[in-house]
Amino acid sequence: MPENIKIIIDHREPSDLIEMINGKGARVVVKQLSIADYIVSDRIAIERKSRDDFESSLISGRLFDQVSKLKSIYDRPVILIEGNAPFERIDDRAILGALASLISENEVSIMFTKDKERTAEIVFAFARHEQVTKKRYVKEFKAKKKIDGEKIKQAMIESVYGIGPKTAKTILERFPTIEKLAKASKADIQETIGEKKGEMLWKVLNS
Repeated sequence: MPENIKIIIDHREPSDLIEMINGKGARVVVKQLSIADYIVSDRIAIERKSRDDFESSLISGRLFDQVSKLKSIYDRPVILIEGNAPFERIDDRAILGALASLISENEVSIMFTKDKERTAEIVFAFARHEQVTKKRYVKEFKAKKKIDGEKIKQAMIESVYGIGPKTAKTILERFPTIEKLAKASKADIQETIGEKKGEMLWKVLNS
């Protein structure tokens, strides 16, 4: 008996990636989704990001809103970060701080894939496990509430050596988004948290 695996995919996803998933035997439904890029069950929704988009969404704060909406309705949200290019605009410690917060504070799973082909394999594997092994169904839900994205931003800043919770809160009061902080001058940051810590943070943001 053939497996009846259904995957709902956002219409903005690349057509070649959609074809790869379809070619694996999934029944693909392409539509405009208000949240996530792939829905594979009633509890797992997947957001796919290139490394550049992941970095950009951290800087702009968009990632926090997306994670908030995902977590509000799906018990086990997943973020797939696709590609091998290095992160260039944010220091590795800040990236790791954000990832640690997403996983530990918000119970979001993070996976890295090298290319679209591997992404297709993982999305299909999630769908097959949920629908065939676990006998779950596919369901699109609407966002209902938000989680605290401020905790994620604070964790990023605290990941810089020498900066604790109190200093991180002071920074976020002056620069409420990562984008504003990234654009701030060294003098402005030093004025906010002191010369030594300010220079250290500025170097991390501009390395």
